[in-house]
This record gives sequence, structure tokens and C-alpha cells, in this order.
Amino acid sequence: MITSASGQVEASRSRSNESSLALRSQVAITTLICLFLLAKFTGFICSKSEQLLNTILRLVSQASNHNYMSPDQPPRSSLSRYSYLLKNTAVFPLLLPVFFVLHGTVSNLGAVTFMDALLLAVLYLLVTSIIIGIAWFFYRDFFKAGLLAFFMMAFQFFFGFIQDRLNSVAPHSFISQYRFILPACCLFFIILAIWLKKRKKTLFVFTSYLNTVLLLLLLIDTGLLIIKTIQKKRPGFSYTEKDLSNCESCDRPDIYFIVLDEYAGDAGLKNVFNFDNSQFESELTRRGFQVANRSTSNYNLTPFSMASTLNMDYLDPNATVPGRLNLNYVYGTIKNNNVVSFFKKQGYRFFNLSVFDFPGQPAHKYGEFIPYGTELITSQTFTKRVIKAVRNDVLSGKLPFTTWRKKILYEYLDFNDDILLQTREVATQKNRRPKFVYSHLLMPHWPYYYDSKGQLVPEERLRGFHKETASRDYTEYLLYGNEKVLQLVDDIFKTSPNPPVIILLGDHGFRLPVNDQAYKYEFSNLSAVFIPSKSRKPFPDSLSNVNFFRILLDSCFNQRLPLLKDSTINLSKARHLNLTIN
Repeated sequence: MITSASGQVEASRSRSNESSLALRSQVAITTLICLFLLAKFTGFICSKSEQLLNTILRLVSQASNHNYMSPDQPPRSSLSRYSYLLKNTAVFPLLLPVFFVLHGTVSNLGAVTFMDALLLAVLYLLVTSIIIGIAWFFYRDFFKAGLLAFFMMAFQFFFGFIQDRLNSVAPHSFISQYRFILPACCLFFIILAIWLKKRKKTLFVFTSYLNTVLLLLLLIDTGLLIIKTIQKKRPGFSYTEKDLSNCESCDRPDIYFIVLDEYAGDAGLKNVFNFDNSQFESELTRRGFQVANRSTSNYNLTPFSMASTLNMDYLDPNATVPGRLNLNYVYGTIKNNNVVSFFKKQGYRFFNLSVFDFPGQPAHKYGEFIPYGTELITSQTFTKRVIKAVRNDVLSGKLPFTTWRKKILYEYLDFNDDILLQTREVATQKNRRPKFVYSHLLMPHWPYYYDSKGQLVPEERLRGFHKETASRDYTEYLLYGNEKVLQLVDDIFKTSPNPPVIILLGDHGFRLPVNDQAYKYEFSNLSAVFIPSKSRKPFPDSLSNVNFFRILLDSCFNQRLPLLKDSTINLSKARHLNLTIN
């Protein structure tokens, strides 16, 4: 689920349709501005552009039986007043942050709250105003100060887009690296500042142009926000609520859904690591578990895998296109999933001990590993990209910030213990209603904090991906996790008044390139379940996560959902993108 030792597993943050709209909007404003600047600097339309605008305004004014007014004259009509305001009011630097936040909110509708978006917009407006204020002391001209602030904030907002385009044109080349981009951008801003200082002519045309473009973009996004809010609906799946019936005669045992992040299945462990996990499987079998030795996940990224599992269906293909992954859609399907909805209708009380938000129950912890809220908007900005790059350098030891490095490395040291403790506490609670508990453990996923004996791994081995030790560290951490899981299972059995259902499921398999075989087993995952004898039906030895709850509901609640074809969807091509989701 969290970022891997080799870096981050990346994915885009907006829906496939919205992604293209976001890209078109950013490309449009960036391209238009750059073309206009190029023309201004080269002199091609320096004089023609203002003449053209004046001509258009004059013709419109004449058609309305009004005389056109120059920018320096007071307006005489409504049309002239609008034209005057567009040319004489430098609001574009303040419109840009509003557009950026609004567009991000529309693209991630439902994942970003109104209050969070408002606070982010206020923050950006404050920063923009400070830049304008500082620049005004240098220029004594609000138009020039506003233009400088506009370009600085545009650089902040669209830096990720620029960097990705450079990287796509020349992958891994000098021009896509910070040591080129940052000096080049500094030089650009110095030239821009000097040019604005020397320019005597007022920037009426540029002001009118930017005001108009941004107002149009704001109107478009406002319209989209209204439409999407009105038309917002649940994602469609291959079954409806009518296909799930209420079983009055069924027992309602407590259900513990325990996800072990990146826990490889039997095939993956044997073929990638030459590791025998039969002792753990035997302990589970001795406790009454059914273990599927040929289990697979359907997706190899955590949010997508969990969205599919909790909805017992495959996701919208448009949301799983490599390079255009729709994280907002996935979060929505997890938050309002059909499995939890079914159990609530059966009278269950839901407990969220996971890394995802559910209605009225936020994630146990967000951290750096899975973007939520305004992180979905800001992840591509200059400051976020730089922080991420510096963080990686600190983590790898390239930068000597020991305290910061330890904070990064050990941020999740106690996470699993907290989840285990809270799961035990929930198990001891006496409730009239049955419980459905979703606990998400970040093990045996990296960072591999402990060896098989429970000793902390040396800090040097936690820094990034070390091919020569990754296999050992992973299997050692897996053995450590096995002991923790067995202890948890035993404690749940002891404290449960009636035999519960306990599910142990890996969201996907091991994904780091430790050898040439690893990529073949990214979907091989752990799958084991304990079902009380009254409801017990045999689980197949070969199944995928999308069918897990279909089989469970049939076994325990007499549901009759047909099994889907077991398929895998490889999302790894999205890893070159820059939104950490895994």
C-alpha cells in the first residue's frame, strides 16, 4: 500500500474524462500565455494585438450605439465599463489560485471537502498577495507586480506538468532534472523582472487577455461543478442491491477482515524467494482456516485492489487505464462500497481500522503514503515536488539530515502495533449488534522494520531499495508478521463469545524487482478464511479477490451472486507518474 523502497508507485489523480479536461485546461492557459509572451518579446504582435482588441471593442460599442472609450477614459456604458474593468483591473493573479483550487476540486469531487478547498484557496491568495505587495515596492505598478506574481504562482501550480513534459520529450536527460530546471526558471524570472522594470507602456492588453481567459475557465469549472454535483451517482457494477437479499435465518457472526499489505501468495514466495511458508499455513489450517494456495489479486495497486474487493466486481475500465488512473473514482468506490453496505443492512456495526476513509469514519492514518483531500490537488505543485525530491535524498543518505531521515524512516514504526491493539480492543467490546472490522496492516510491506526474531533492522537497510538484501528483509519481516497475525487470531478467538469469521487477505503480491521472476508474481497473494462450522462451505483453492466476498456471502448469508472470471489488470505502467498512491 505504501511507497516502495525503490521510490513511489505513481498514479494520476483525476478521472479519465476529467484527466483529459484538466490537461486541456492546463495546456490551454500555459500555451496561450507562452505564445503571447513569445509574440511580445519578439515583437511580432506587440503593436498589432492592442490595435486588434481596440478595433473589436470599438465595433461592439458602435453596434450598441456607444462610443468606444480608451483605457484611460472613464466608462460611459455597461459594455464599455466591462471592457474598462477587464483592461484596467489586474485581478488575474488572484483569479489563478482560485481557478487552480476550483479545478482540482471539480476533478476530485467528493474526495476534497469544501472547507479544505476554501482554506487552500485562501492560503494561495495570501501568498499571491504577499508577492504582489513585495513586487509593488520594486515596480510601484500593480499591473507589473501582478504579472510577476502571476508567473510565479503559475510556476508553482504547473511545475509538475512542465517537468513531466520535459521528461517525456527527453526521458532521464539533463533538461528534466532539477539542476537544469531550477536555474533556467530563475533566469527566466530575472529576465521577466528586468523586462517589466524597463517597460514603460502599460500592460492593458495583457491584463485584459489574462482576466478574460481566467474568467472563462472559472465559469467552465463552476458549470462543471454544478452539473457533477447534480448528476453525482454511485458507480455501476455487474449486480444491483436487488441481487443481495436479507437473510433472516442466517447467523450473524462477527467478521474480521484483516488485510496484510503486499503479502505474497504461495506461488510468489516459492518462485521469487524460494521461500517455504508452509509452517504458517499449517498453523492456520490447524486453527480451522481454509487457505487458497493459488489466490491472486485483480489489481497490483492497493486502492484499486481494495475498491474491487470491497465491491465484489471489476472497476470501470476507464478508471484503470495505465497513465490515466482515476484515484478519485477509486476512493469513492471504497468509501461507499457494497460489502460494508450489505453488512450494515444485516445489522452489523462497522469499525474502520484502515488507511481509507469511510462515511463518518476517517482513515486511521494518512501520512505520506496515500494522498487524500487537498493532497490530490497539490501533489503536482513545485513545492510538493521539491519536498518529495529532498525527502528521497534525505532517505537515501545523499543529504545529511539525520533527524529528518529517522523521522521519515520510522514514521510507521508503531502503525501496525496500533492497528493490532485497536483490533484486539474492538474484539473485547460487548455489543448487541454483530461487528464487521476492517483492519489494514502495513506488513510485510516495506519498510521492513523487524527481522524474524523481532529485532529492529539496521537503519542502513531501511534506506531505499537494496536488491541484494530486499529478499531476505522481506521474508524476515513476513515471518515476524506471521507471529503477530497468529497471536491476533488467537486473541480474537479467545474474546469472541461466538465463533467469528476471520479473513486474512493480501491486497496484492510482492512487486519489487529482486530478480527476473518477480514481475510474474505481482498478483500472487495470501488468501485464508476461517468460517464457523455452521456456515462452512469449502472455499476454492484457486480464486481472485474480486470473488472472495461473493463466495463468503454465499457461504454465510445464502446470497447467490455468480462468480466472475478471474482476471488480472496490470497498472504498473502508471508508476512513472508523480502521484504516490500505492
